[in-house]
This record gives sequence, structure tokens and C-alpha cells, in this order.
Amino acid sequence: MLAGLTQTRPIAALDSVFIEELTWMEVRDAMRAGKKTVIIASGGVEANGPYLATGKHNYVLRATTEAIARKLGNALVAPIIPFVPEGNIDPPSGHMVFSGSITLSEETFELLVTEIAASMKVHGFEHIVSSRTPAAT
Repeated sequence: MLAGLTQTRPIAALDSVFIEELTWMEVRDAMRAGKKTVIIASGGVEANGPYLATGKHNYVLRATTEAIARKLGNALVAPIIPFVPEGNIDPPSGHMVFSGSITLSEETFELLVTEIAASMKVHGFEHIVSSRTPAAT
């Protein structure tokens, strides 16, 4: 299996900055070409008024993270974290009083971001950018 790590990519690379759209070889080769920054963005599913989708933040981040990564020129984008702390479940508070909202506890969210950042670090990303990076990363 480790011998495959030096294998030549058999097809042309996709022009994407989103890690989840790339093969592992495309990520490897992008990093070798200088993409040593990874953006970890978190959106959310919450009430956004009567006319906006609950996943608005995730849709906005899809566009903005791509623009940022392309402008930087040295960045890739980790899969957008679709769930964040939005309030308590019992009793409901914050956005959790509105139908369709999804929440995580602060502890769960921080652990999720920490482990995503650790995964990116182990693969060689030198700069890990997140709006909510825990101190441990």
C-alpha cells in the first residue's frame, strides 16, 4: 500500500480546490505544487427567516471558500462542516427553537474541528485556517 504513495497519477487532475472532489493523488500533487494551506470552514443549519434556506451558511461558504482558496493560490478547502452549535436541545434554546435547525454541543464541535485539523496536519498542510480552530491544533 505505501508503495502506491509514489505512484504517478493515471489521469489529468480536476481543476478544483475542494479536497472532497479530488482524488488522494490530486491532493498529494497539489500539495507538492505548493498548496500547503487548508481552509476549514463551518456553516450551520439554522433558521434564517421565512425566505432563506436553513443551510444558507453552507451554500455561502461553498462559494466564498473557493474564491478565497483560488485568490490565495496555495490553498485547498476541507469539506465544509455543515453543523455547528446552534443552541441547546433540552430545553431548546437559540436557533433550536426553530424547526429544521440542527445543533452540536460545543464539546462535540471542538473535537470535530480538532480532529479535522489533526488529519490535515498529518498529511503535511503547514497552514490550517479555520474560523474556530481550537487551541490544541
